[in-house]
Order: sequence, then C-alpha cells, then structure tokens
Amino acid sequence: MNANQDVAQQGYVKKLLVLFGLFYFAQAVAQQGGITALPVSLFFKVTMGWSPAQVEIYTWSLIIPWSIKPLYGILSDYVPVLGYRRKSWLLAANLIAGFGFLSLAGYGDEPSLVFWGLCMTAVGTAAADVIVDALMVENGKKYDVTAKLQSIQWFWFFVANIATSLVGGYLCRYFEAETSATGAVTALQIAASIAVAGPLVVLVATWLIVKEEPQKLDLNHFKQTTGGIWTALKSWPLYAAFLFLAVSNLSPNLGTPWDYYTLDVLKFKSDQLGWLGACAGVGAACGAWIYSRYVSNFGIKKQLLLAITISVVATLSHVLLVTPHAYTFHLAVVLAAVWGMGGAMVLLATLTLAAQCCPSNAEGFTFAILMSARNLSLKYGSVSGAWLHENKLDKNIVSLILLSAACTAVCYLLVPLMRTAQKSDK
Repeated sequence: MNANQDVAQQGYVKKLLVLFGLFYFAQAVAQQGGITALPVSLFFKVTMGWSPAQVEIYTWSLIIPWSIKPLYGILSDYVPVLGYRRKSWLLAANLIAGFGFLSLAGYGDEPSLVFWGLCMTAVGTAAADVIVDALMVENGKKYDVTAKLQSIQWFWFFVANIATSLVGGYLCRYFEAETSATGAVTALQIAASIAVAGPLVVLVATWLIVKEEPQKLDLNHFKQTTGGIWTALKSWPLYAAFLFLAVSNLSPNLGTPWDYYTLDVLKFKSDQLGWLGACAGVGAACGAWIYSRYVSNFGIKKQLLLAITISVVATLSHVLLVTPHAYTFHLAVVLAAVWGMGGAMVLLATLTLAAQCCPSNAEGFTFAILMSARNLSLKYGSVSGAWLHENKLDKNIVSLILLSAACTAVCYLLVPLMRTAQKSDK
C-alpha cells in the first residue's frame, strides 16, 4: 500500500468511527432502554397497576423482534433492495421505528396501542441494529479495527444514555408519573415524541454518508452468501460463542424487581432514577474508553474472565443498598457509575467475541444469530428473576441478588471452550 492509499484508508476509517458513533447515539435515544424506558415502566406500574412479573410476562413478546435478528440478517445478506444489501434495508427499518414512536406519541393512553407501538419500535430498531452491526463487522474485518468500532459505537451509545436517563427522569418527575396515571401517560407520549428524532437522524445519515458497492440478486451473489453461512455453521468458535452468550445471560437478573425495590423501599423519586441512569451512562462511557485503550489488547479468554468477575462483583454490590439509610442515594450514585463502567467492558468483550466469529459474505446472519442468543437469554433471565422473586424467594431481594451472582459465576467453566483468537487493532 502506497502513502496516498494509506492516508486515504486512515481518513475513511475516521469517517467510519464518526458514522458508527452517530448511529449508536441515535439508536440509544430510540431503543427500548432509551428515553421511553422509565415512562413505559411507570405506565405499566401506575396506570395499569401491574407487578414486576406481570410486566415481564406481558413484554415477553417484545423480545421476539430482537430474537429473530437472523431473519433480518439473512434478508440483508441475500436480498439487495434497489441494488444495496445494507443501505436500503437500513432506511426501511428506521421508517418502521419512526412510525412506532409516532403511534406511542399519539395513542399513549391505550394499553393495546402502546403495545403495538412498542412492537413497531422493536422491529425497526432490531432490524436497524442488525444492519449497522453487519456494516461494522464488514468494515472492522476489512480494516482490522473491530474493537475500535465496537468501542466508539458503545461509547456514544452510553453518552446518549446519560441524556436520555436525565430527560426521561425529568419528564416522569415533572408530570408526577410515579403517582399519577394521567402523568404517566403524558410522560410516555412526550418521551415518544422526542424519540422519533433517533430514526430520523439515522435516515438522513444513511442517505448522505453510507457508501456501498451496488449488488445484484444473481447466482454468484447467492453462492457467495450461502458459502459464508455454511462456513459459519461449520465453525466451532461460532458454537462456543453461542453457548457463552446464551448461558452468560440466562442468570435470573434483578431487572424489574430491583426497579420496583428502588421506588417502593428505597423511596427514590423518578428524577433520582434519571440521575442514577445518567451516572451509569458516565461510567459506561468511561468503561468503553478503558476497553478500547487497554482491555481490547488482551486475549479473548482474559477479556471474558475479567467480564465474568466484574459481573459477579457488580451484582453482589447491590447488597450495599438493600437497607435504606441517610446516604443511600449518594452510595447508589457511586455504585451506578461503577456498574455502568463494568457493564460496558462486559458487553464489549462479549460483542468482540461474537464479531470475530463472523465469516465474509454472511456477516449479517452470523452476528445476528449470536445477538439473538444473547437477547433471548437476557429476556429469559429477566422473566425468571421476576418470577422467582415473587413466587419462590418470598420477594426477598437479597436472595435474588445472591442467586443471580452464583449463576453468573458458572460461566467461568465455559471460558476454556473459547478458541477465537483476538485480532489486533491498529
């Protein structure tokens, strides 16, 4: 490679870093854990009067769009639309998400319409996530910058979480959503109106910035894609990664029971929850930087061992907040930042593992199937945690904390099975 080509490549990589950072910032605003997360939670708690288990069971179906991500990946890998495998599908996915948020903004007082609005946003954001990840894997492998792209994506995702947590918490506090059914509806409608900006930003950026070689739906393209999928299905590292991502997220997690505990026992207000979310976002952004700067240089097995240790310690640290005292909120602020930092490094380690297992020509399908294993297992962990908390643990939050930590520790046994070599990022 001559000097001019090297400079051009470096310039394009910088553009990629900006582009993927923008994608994930916008997606953080729009996805289910974004600005609508707290308003939706309070809508079910206050307006509907549901328990944590009822919420998790009712919203179980919302994980389906995230669990069929391989379908979006196959469509994007196999079927070019208007000559493009990624760009056209990304535009369509964000249109669907945008209409979903408009539905929530206009009909946030009807439970059934709220559900269908949430389904549309889930389909749109899940499909967009698959396609963006496919672009990331393709370019990350091509320019040997997978870990850097992962880090920059999630850094800006976590930065967006800071803003969305503060705004969501403020809306719920301002409209008294934690005590007023009408206020909960209003907070949800306004949050959904703001969230529409996420898909709109991605639409514009996709149209103006994304460059992709035009492709036709022909026999050669079909053979290349099928060959890539067949290579993936014969790969032991893929199955090892699938096993780790599934088992590591099956642990009964604190989820909704902990959210309710902070409101009902610790007596935190919704704006305080927003500040906790913002602190977690600050910690997560720092964690993404630490991962990019230091942890990404470790071998994948060392990364996973560190990730498991962080997860166990972070889960156990919830015990420090179980008994309310004068400094409960101050301690919660510190722990939220620590949880966020650790969670970011855990997430990036597992995503790097997944990205390294993706063969050429089937990046969308392969990465999506691994993320589906993660998402479906994570939702199962949420439902099982809420069910066990109510039905088997006598609503004892400490027992749930200890059980969750113990189940996570089982993942130490899986690390020796990981055979994917860590790639260097230049």
